[in-house]
Amino acid sequence: MLHNNKLEGNIPSLNYFPQLQNLVLRNSKLEGNIPPLNHLTQLQFFYLRDNKLSGPLPNIDNLHQLNSIQISNNKLNGPLPTNFSNFPDLVVFLAHNNDFDSELSNTIFDLQHLEIAILSGNKNLKGTLPTTISSSALVGFVAEGCSLSGDLPQKITSNLTSLYLAGNDFSSTTPSLPPTIRDVSFANNRLHGSLNDNFFNDLKYLNSFDARNNRIGGTMPTSIGKLSELTDLKLDLNTMSGDLPSDIMSWPIFMTNNTNTSILTGNVWGCPVPDGMRDHSNDDPTHTYLCGDDAFMIPLLLFGAAYVLFYFASNNASTNPELQRS
Repeated sequence: MLHNNKLEGNIPSLNYFPQLQNLVLRNSKLEGNIPPLNHLTQLQFFYLRDNKLSGPLPNIDNLHQLNSIQISNNKLNGPLPTNFSNFPDLVVFLAHNNDFDSELSNTIFDLQHLEIAILSGNKNLKGTLPTTISSSALVGFVAEGCSLSGDLPQKITSNLTSLYLAGNDFSSTTPSLPPTIRDVSFANNRLHGSLNDNFFNDLKYLNSFDARNNRIGGTMPTSIGKLSELTDLKLDLNTMSGDLPSDIMSWPIFMTNNTNTSILTGNVWGCPVPDGMRDHSNDDPTHTYLCGDDAFMIPLLLFGAAYVLFYFASNNASTNPELQRS
């Protein structure tokens, strides 16, 4: 193990170490390509994160004993493994902040021992997610700022505590979440539909929920009022409407200043919006939100109206002889 040093240059050939079990060179200044590894059939821990490595990930299909792959925070590109079933004992997979550009293989969700997978920051990583996530070991799946698309899994029976999928191109309804979940981010996608009133009923451990900048409609789910652990709620920049619940200021998340909420801007809540809500909401620090009339959309509507007036004025000028002569 030579991690946390100031090692520079390329990783030398590993052809002379066929019995190597731990390759730990993280947090240094190594650069260049990763050398061939497929002969290291005993390798269990593969730690090269936090370097300056580039090029594609070499073939690792023969490394059936891998327990942990950590290659994040480099400049790696090309494809990720196409068949994760080659690594039946894999527990940790960290590949975030690189430039992998293949499709994510759904075989990663078949691994029975995988506990955490982090893929964020690979802006060209494509693909879809399975309709069901059922691995009982999986507690964290993080893939923010990628190019994943299609539907979110509509059935999640795993013991997930963290699910971060912001900044992709998902375009489904919001899935039901497992009762173990603590932190969720679906922000900056194209989710639609609504959150039914009982959506949060069984999520008693939920600490953060971020679904801002989507197309979610419907009314405010009153089941949020049951969440005593919730400290971060972001529902702004959607199409939600209707009256806010009359008891909303007594909900646990609004009973303390040590929370982070933004639910006003971009939605169309009916009047009245309680002054306490305005004081509490980070998206309306100066009471600019107009209840019943989306403050976020007003500039767009004004622009649209101005464009229509300009179009008709121009059209009349071009067809009216009197206007043409003047």
